[in-house]
Amino acid sequence: MKNQRLIPALVALAGLSLAAGCRPRADAFVKIQHPAVAGNVEANEVEWNDGAPFGLSKDIFRNVASLTEMSSDQVCFEIILSGFDDESVGDLSRAGFLLYIDGERYTPKVEQFVEPHKSEHKGKKTEFETVDTGLRENVCVDGLRNDRGEIVSCTRWQQNAITQTHAYDVPMMYNVVQGAGQACFDTKGKTPPSEIANLLLEISNSKSERTSGYWGVRYKATTRLRWDLLGDVAEEVKSPWGGQGGTHLAAGSKKAEPREVEPEPEAEEEVSIEKTGIPACDSYVEHVMKCADKQKPTDKKAMQQNAAEASAKYKEMAEGKAGKGGAATACKAKLATFQKANADAGCK
Repeated sequence: MKNQRLIPALVALAGLSLAAGCRPRADAFVKIQHPAVAGNVEANEVEWNDGAPFGLSKDIFRNVASLTEMSSDQVCFEIILSGFDDESVGDLSRAGFLLYIDGERYTPKVEQFVEPHKSEHKGKKTEFETVDTGLRENVCVDGLRNDRGEIVSCTRWQQNAITQTHAYDVPMMYNVVQGAGQACFDTKGKTPPSEIANLLLEISNSKSERTSGYWGVRYKATTRLRWDLLGDVAEEVKSPWGGQGGTHLAAGSKKAEPREVEPEPEAEEEVSIEKTGIPACDSYVEHVMKCADKQKPTDKKAMQQNAAEASAKYKEMAEGKAGKGGAATACKAKLATFQKANADAGCK
């Protein structure tokens, strides 16, 4: 019962903050000239989430909205939705849209301009590996304690391994889904333009449903985008006011065959690799360099650089006898991981 009372109370508080004229919280925002002042809608785009996750460029993966029309009767947005695997993430009819203007809430008429389409693209993912450096440190695990429970005199020591965690990127294929369309809200001239300081568009996706651990209820994660409208608007504005414009996004989301843009050819720099003095590590570095020769120029350069950095690190560890054994074990594990991750790239 307590939970049932809490949720309406929070919704009411959110509504009061909007009605009170406070600038609403948003995940992303843009500032443009008020359409009642400019007579049109300036070019604008608001992106949310990361525009290029997992090594994918913005022409492949993008979540973005643009205000394209605003007048006394109607407010319209063009929207691109992107996701992975499930085509419903690009379907605007499956998403939820709400528009808030001066405390008033509106629901839209949605039109799909570009049907959800799926295409496969090469990206990357980050993996982490923890290795034993071969070094050890003494740690006190028991002793005489003071009133606060702190050890003030150690009676038992323990030797712990010193480890290092490294992050590295590996190639991965992604099924990217994207769709685009328009959401138009019939505002019926309820609010005078002089009282409209901002527009707040709330978007929830059909695949974003979660369960609250505190309240124990299901809810949809939402994204809030805000357009701040600048300029002094007269108390009385002759009708009609506003106009069209913005950035027409749907054209950039048309269905296309997957493509990879090759960079301009560059003069290749020779990467110098020194022997580490540890056979297992030399084998790992040599395998990475051979794999690099099979990649595109951009991937090749990055892979060679990773090999050079690894070679220098293991050479330094080899100079200390304590680190040699740990380095050899780490290199054998890294080679097995690398071969598995890059098998599709011909690097078994």
